Amino acid sequence: MRDHLFTIQERILLHLLYETPPSGDIMPASVTQLGISSKIGVRQSDISLAMKKLREKGYISENSAKIQGARKRQKVFSLTEAGKSEAEKIASRAGEIKAKVKTNKGVEESTVVEISSWLGIPISEVISKLDGEFIDVQTEVEKKEDLGLPKLRKGFYGRERN
Repeated sequence: MRDHLFTIQERILLHLLYETPPSGDIMPASVTQLGISSKIGVRQSDISLAMKKLREKGYISENSAKIQGARKRQKVFSLTEAGKSEAEKIASRAGEIKAKVKTNKGVEESTVVEISSWLGIPISEVISKLDGEFIDVQTEVEKKEDLGLPKLRKGFYGRERN
């Protein structure tokens, strides 16, 4: 795995940078400790310690908010100005990292940012999905299709000749 390129703290900052909470009283589950853990692929117990260190550094703030689909208020996390600045530095570094991408055409090399754009997922999720030094785009596309998202057409694009 390439997890050593980004610490858990860095992955949390990246996640919160791209996870912009909607304005209003109800927040998405992805800004809770459990949601962050799920999105970046790290155990919740490891997230807890990393969050504590990020709060001590002044990079994140913690509040209580109503969560979409939940009955009780929960702790939610967001970046402070210092945290946003640090996360942008990490994102810049992520933009330079190359990874091999498995597609139905073979193996190509692209930046983490390009892969993020192709798949429509945040950089932090791309980093957590890297397996070895590869990310299998076809598998990720199939996962999206399983979630009820629009399916990509396979094969011929155009009119058939009579």
